[in-house]
Amino acid sequence: MQGGSNGIGYGLKYQARCIADVKADTDHTSFLTGTLSLKEENEVHLIRISSAGTELLCEGLFSHPNEIWDLASCPFDQRIFSTVFSSGETYGAAIWQIPELYGQSNSPQLERIASLDAHNSKIKWLVFFYMVNSNCLP
Repeated sequence: MQGGSNGIGYGLKYQARCIADVKADTDHTSFLTGTLSLKEENEVHLIRISSAGTELLCEGLFSHPNEIWDLASCPFDQRIFSTVFSSGETYGAAIWQIPELYGQSNSPQLERIASLDAHNSKIKWLVFFYMVNSNCLP
């Protein structure tokens, strides 16, 4: 993580294809990014810009079992997001929840809320549709 007059940067262990803003986090500027590694276990990073705006801080680092091709944050709950992924010749998508204790060194893993697994054709993205006075997720 680097700060400077030319901007700020954040380093990932593996290549990433996607980044999404955390829309429901109204107190911080936050992002989720997911890695795309064919041979290694992939990761989801929860990143926040410091209050001074001079550095990027990793607020959560979570394992993900597959290559992440797309992710999106839930517009009404900052702990929920979706991933679209592939595993060899199959494709899938899942909705995940970040655990309550995510800032600690022994953070629990992501909780899979729902999934679409083992599709033969590519899934491009998941879209959150939010209706006022509707609570579809736990």
